[in-house]
Amino acid sequence: NSVHGSANAAQMLAEAAAAEAAVAAAVASRSNSQGGSTEQSEATDRVMSSPSRDESPTLTLNNRHHPGSSPPTPDVRLYHRAVVAPMEPPLRGLVRQLSIDQLDNEGRRVSIYDKGTPEGKTPMFQRTISMPGVHKRVIHELLRPRQWKPNHEDRRFMLGADEIVELCDNAEKLFKQEKSVLELRAPIKIFGDLHGQFGDLMRLFEEYGAPNTAGDITYIDYLFLGDYVDRGSHSLETMCLLLALKIEHPRSVHLIRGNHEAADINALFGFRLECLERLGDEDGIWVWKRINALFNWLPLAALIEGKILCMHGGIGRCINRIDQISELERPITMEDGGPVLMDLLWSDPTTNDGVQGVQPSPRGPGLVTFGPDRVKDFCKVGAGVSI
Repeated sequence: NSVHGSANAAQMLAEAAAAEAAVAAAVASRSNSQGGSTEQSEATDRVMSSPSRDESPTLTLNNRHHPGSSPPTPDVRLYHRAVVAPMEPPLRGLVRQLSIDQLDNEGRRVSIYDKGTPEGKTPMFQRTISMPGVHKRVIHELLRPRQWKPNHEDRRFMLGADEIVELCDNAEKLFKQEKSVLELRAPIKIFGDLHGQFGDLMRLFEEYGAPNTAGDITYIDYLFLGDYVDRGSHSLETMCLLLALKIEHPRSVHLIRGNHEAADINALFGFRLECLERLGDEDGIWVWKRINALFNWLPLAALIEGKILCMHGGIGRCINRIDQISELERPITMEDGGPVLMDLLWSDPTTNDGVQGVQPSPRGPGLVTFGPDRVKDFCKVGAGVSI
């Protein structure tokens, strides 16, 4: 059973808040007194010695006391949460709480003063800074995994055309700075086709954690593999929230392109019609064109830890090296991308591993499926890369 709303949950939250307040007070006290280190230690000891659950495991040590040794600790109770309180002057007061099982992941991110930080690794403190703008409102209104419900009576979208364009402008600046093949680090969550199913996205966030500071965005990246629009009835919510999250967490949220991120496709499968119905004819066409212009700047693939290659489609008939994808210059349309972009966004694996080589795709003329032999050959050339 879920503990949300139960008396246990309320007590846990109250005790955790008291623990955090105690450490915050200790941090402030340390900065205002010369004997601060002793006070900080005492305050932290008080926090950590107060278990937050009655059912916390208890370990009773051997009570025998040998002469010349320190008296044994009678009852050591394991505290299920840790309080992270940086002591460096620029970060004083930045107090956070983590579950014990998240401490290892926290260590991957908190490397602010490490001069040897690998390229692409994001210090935690940098993630807390973001610019004001319409994206803040989008996140506040839409990132509600448990509360969001579709409004079937009023289909008007929450943002005006000008605000959506502003969102696109700010996100596009970030995409322009990125490579065609993103180089990402683990841990990372990977999301497949969303197709305007905003309710499904909220359920995924509720079940597996949400990309906000109350969730896991400080130590886990998010990668979305394209096909954000069409088919579902909430493509605008889906696209605008993902762009807002990209602006809010530019080094943690990553979007690559799918085959529906193209004007000739999403004009037929629902996105254009949704823009017209929910924004009006004139504003709807303007927004639809602006978002499709943004799609031409989306990265095309992602390489995780130099080993796992992610793309929307596959390697098709003509992709043999990652460099072929990296060399595609953006902004790029389907027509400009040629066979490489077509394979990248449209090709599929064969229906089973018994089907080898390159085969015609049931999707239509000119499209293909690729067998496991193609994957093995690609990975050999890629020196250990997996698809």
